[in-house]
Amino acid sequence: MCQLNYIHCGKCGKVYSREEFQKLNDQVEVRDKQRIVYKSCSCGYRFWDDRFKYFRLFDKLTIKTPFGILNIEISTVHLEINHGTDEKPKWYETLITCFEKFVEYEKIVRYETELQAQEGHRKIVEKFKNFDFQLKPQITYTLEIDLTDL
Repeated sequence: MCQLNYIHCGKCGKVYSREEFQKLNDQVEVRDKQRIVYKSCSCGYRFWDDRFKYFRLFDKLTIKTPFGILNIEISTVHLEINHGTDEKPKWYETLITCFEKFVEYEKIVRYETELQAQEGHRKIVEKFKNFDFQLKPQITYTLEIDLTDL
């Protein structure tokens, strides 16, 4: 659940209420002949534009299993918008994805602090590297729909 009540600076950690954020002056920049409008924190952080600049962890793992190769991507990023509650904000998330012929997996884990996010990311990578997971068989179906007549 995304809480639009608070916005978090990914550089200095300042938390703005929605009202405070809306009062920030618009900054204008031209890139590739396009006018970009953004808001920035007093520390210089540009919201949305700098979201991966100050914190991003990424690992791509290739794991051999008896059923085939798993290509797993683990990405941990800072979230500018609270994805928790007002009492327990979640400012960071790890996305784990694996889409192969024999397995589909997508999981999101969210954290309150950067330290928790770093530790969570590290633990997830280690679990996969140590083969600390299970491949459980299940029946799956493929959805097909003919849209050629549209």
